[in-house]
Amino acid sequence: MAEPLLQLRNVGTRRGGFALSGVELALRPGQCAAVLGPSGCGKSTLLEIIAGLERSYEGEVLINGCDGRRLAPAQRRLAAQMQELGLWERFSARKNVALCAQGDADHWLDQMEFSALRDIAVANLSGGERQRVALARALSRQAELTLLDEPGAHLDRQSALRLAEVARESVAERNGALIVASHRLDDVLRFAPDWLLILQTGACVRSAPSAEAISDPRNSYVASLLGYETIVGVATGERLGAPRPEITRNEPSIALCAWRFAQIRESAQGPLAATVLALLYGEFGVCARIELETGERVLIPATAKTEVNARIRVVADTPVFLRA
Repeated sequence: MAEPLLQLRNVGTRRGGFALSGVELALRPGQCAAVLGPSGCGKSTLLEIIAGLERSYEGEVLINGCDGRRLAPAQRRLAAQMQELGLWERFSARKNVALCAQGDADHWLDQMEFSALRDIAVANLSGGERQRVALARALSRQAELTLLDEPGAHLDRQSALRLAEVARESVAERNGALIVASHRLDDVLRFAPDWLLILQTGACVRSAPSAEAISDPRNSYVASLLGYETIVGVATGERLGAPRPEITRNEPSIALCAWRFAQIRESAQGPLAATVLALLYGEFGVCARIELETGERVLIPATAKTEVNARIRVVADTPVFLRA
């Protein structure tokens, strides 16, 4: 396996009253990592640390095995499109890209489907046009590591999807790596990231392969960012007070389970058969832990008629299975 192009080991920093801490990541050539979290959680700060624009007060940033503290931004061989874009306002779109491009500037503007006049100052362009110029400039550098901060800003969904395809293809061609940061799940999933890193007010609360993070959010904050519509807290009777008759001490205790209730539910006309193993009570309602004929065990919302050991029918629409 190739050595990591970028390694973050317990990285953190302080800026005024804000602190970022505990960031872990190992990104290898050809991979894409996504940083997800709401505004103000530390996404841009993390990218600035990687780019060398912000000092890391704790942990290590290793780029190709070299200590980032000894590398000036220009020595890191990376390209970045930050939220502020950083365009040269008096220069044209073509010149903005040409000053950084490895190759033809017009080729990269074409890749970004830039249709405005290319020889007028970017100060006269719209927000979406400026975004395309900034992205073309970043990708045109063909750097080992490319950082994109909110790359879908000011772009329609189709254009954002096109950008993601171009970015992944160009990075794969040169065996580089890509990091995308956004507050929107759909913006990062367009890039089909190999790794998800989720921040909450400066803390790294989840860092895992994308499939693992999505199927096992571990807490309600991560689940909500990953698009789960309903967060269900489930606990044993002891936690809630008086034990319920359906719960025995042999039943496993589930501190929290995240679930999209619309995805799988009991239905008399459902095409899937299942057995109710147990009823689990939480402050948000009652869940049934069921076993499908396939052997998979999941949680679904219980109805007033759901009984332990009963055979039921369920309907599922692209279910996401979580530990139950």
